[in-house]
Amino acid sequence: MHGGKTKGRKRLSESRLLFITQDFPPQFGGINSYSTELCLRFVKQFDKLTVVTPHQKGCERVDDALPYEVVRIKCQSAWLGWKMKRDVAWLLETVNPDIIFHTQWTTLAASKKARKLGYMGRIVCAAHARELFREPGVPQPLLGWFRRVRAEYLRLPDLWLPVSRYTDGILDQYRVPAELRQIMPNGADPSHFRPSEDAENRMQTRIRYGLSHNDFVLITTTRIVPRKGIDTTIDALKQLYPKYPQLRYVVVGKGESREELERHSRDAGLGDVVQFAGTVPFDELPELYSACDLFVMVPKTILPDVEGFGIVYLEAGACGLAVIGSNSGGVPDAVEDGHTGLIVPEQDPAALAAAIERMITAPETRIALGKNGRRRVTEKLNWDTTAFQILELLKQADETIF
Repeated sequence: MHGGKTKGRKRLSESRLLFITQDFPPQFGGINSYSTELCLRFVKQFDKLTVVTPHQKGCERVDDALPYEVVRIKCQSAWLGWKMKRDVAWLLETVNPDIIFHTQWTTLAASKKARKLGYMGRIVCAAHARELFREPGVPQPLLGWFRRVRAEYLRLPDLWLPVSRYTDGILDQYRVPAELRQIMPNGADPSHFRPSEDAENRMQTRIRYGLSHNDFVLITTTRIVPRKGIDTTIDALKQLYPKYPQLRYVVVGKGESREELERHSRDAGLGDVVQFAGTVPFDELPELYSACDLFVMVPKTILPDVEGFGIVYLEAGACGLAVIGSNSGGVPDAVEDGHTGLIVPEQDPAALAAAIERMITAPETRIALGKNGRRRVTEKLNWDTTAFQILELLKQADETIF
């Protein structure tokens, strides 16, 4: 019998956590941040933390700097749970986990195998949104089988952590019992993402990106893919630019849609207005946010792709920026409409243009929204709070841990 032993009671600090995630550095993305930020806090609370994640180029440098063990599996990320099945017995023996934590349901094949081998500990699974809809590469004749397997796996966890009300609603549609679900929003690190008070540094950052002191600068940081709504922002800027020629738009990130969106910018007459800056190092993001005036990202729902939350709204807000998001997916949980930013209908350039214009013409409102965003992160939506709340749930829910 492995893990979760019922003989006696075990403190959290004496317990072992096996953390399984498809998304982990050196990759970039929201679930990557979710994984690394939680693990940096979990390692201080557990006797042992072991992360299992796919092997990536350059991962050795990342893993050597971490204060916990990382086991890399050579596989495509989507197949991690299946590839792990052959290693589950070894992991149960060497880690002997009391809790197995999955960042996505798609790795639950490993916990199913663990149960068959006698694992009696807890199984916890986060839910973000997109992964709950995806049926990647499944041919039509096998869709029924895939959906039955998914339904079976969704019954395995005894605690679900959806990141938004929207994601919680998806789990409800899949008939995951309400008593097993606890909405646990994402966070940001306010000690890293913070406003810069150095006007000279702000100006130097603008100069590096070819921006002037008088420019009104919008920024988006994201994977450059269709559902992120960058085209909607370009269309809104096309409406605004004749009236506000000081507008500039910086898009940070990489992705499959970059060339198409660059063409779209040129066709809209905004070739000198929209700048695709590529990947910006994590440590440089706060100073870039501080050099801008407004964060904009207006995702659209293109199922199975949907925004489950949007950590970048919190990171930008923590740097004192007002944010504009759309009503797609879980974005309304990340952007508090009228308090930390504005919510507009998805795929509505006119509504977005009106929201941007409001931020240009009412600087006192924009600044107040940014301050509220900073306060919301420092007081509530930060990774310390999220990790603490998850740990409290684990203590309350498991009779073997207190």
